[in-house]
Amino acid sequence: MTLTLRRLCGIGAVFAIFLLLYTACGRGNGSQPDPSGMDLPPPGVDANTLTLAEDFSTEGEASKLTVTLAAESFFDLYQIAGALAYDADSLEFTGVSQGSFLGDPPEVIFFCRTDEPGRIPFALTRRSISAGAMGRGVLLRAQFRVLTNRLPVRLVWLEERLTVRDSLRHDIRVTRPGGEER
Repeated sequence: MTLTLRRLCGIGAVFAIFLLLYTACGRGNGSQPDPSGMDLPPPGVDANTLTLAEDFSTEGEASKLTVTLAAESFFDLYQIAGALAYDADSLEFTGVSQGSFLGDPPEVIFFCRTDEPGRIPFALTRRSISAGAMGRGVLLRAQFRVLTNRLPVRLVWLEERLTVRDSLRHDIRVTRPGGEER
């Protein structure tokens, strides 16, 4: 009788741990995103779309360019990694900052390298076990000084290799700037 009771208690403890992990890892209803509050995509924008917006400004004689990488109509975006590329003959990189779509430090880890002219590899990921971000928002902003008056057609772009995942670490198919799907 004592041996059977011990086995039942052990099985009950294992089951309780399983339920706790099931809920904490995002498989239970408690930590899944609630789709009812999600904004609908703007007209003409598909779900899970990345956009690049360029904003030119002038201060005195110097021209500046700010490029914003944004997420549009995402559901459960947990991490993204890739690289921005730019025309190093036309632009001088001056800085990069994290957007707040995935959260703010210390909730989010933001990594970027700026030591290679023409490329800015980056990674953003949530730190805790939680649901991903929903809706739209800024992922990062890169600032440049414009070096020439003759600008090429393509100044800044998102490189081909791109990793986008949800809170369960599944890949998310996204529409990239320019309309191609990855």
